[in-house]
Amino acid sequence: MQLWGQAGSAAEAVRKGERRMAEIRLDLAAYDPENIYSMNETALQYRCLPSRTYIAAERRRRVRGSKAMNAKDRVTLVLECTATGSQKIPVAIIGCAAFPQCLKPPLEGFPLPYFSQQSAWMDGSVYEKRFKTASLPSV
Repeated sequence: MQLWGQAGSAAEAVRKGERRMAEIRLDLAAYDPENIYSMNETALQYRCLPSRTYIAAERRRRVRGSKAMNAKDRVTLVLECTATGSQKIPVAIIGCAAFPQCLKPPLEGFPLPYFSQQSAWMDGSVYEKRFKTASLPSV
């Protein structure tokens, strides 16, 4: 059986991904897992209200939903550790504000590295600063 259209291209993408992962595993086999670091980023939407909630069956007819837009205020959290999980680099925060209200004096000495970027996303310049200030000293 041969797949056509999107299903065919998806199957080919899966095969390419599996081949690439095999290449990466082969390359990493030469290194000690303690020397392999993994970095990932995730969004934290700190003003976003839940879009669903539990309502008891007897109250369902009386509860009305709201069509208000959810706030999209966010920061990006950067997480990094070794392949074995034995060493964890401190979490970094990327936000929009150059000096967030929560970090202004007298709250000096914030324990996590903070970086500002207009979209609060990771880019090349933020990655370089993060690597030099947090990753490299920890390693």
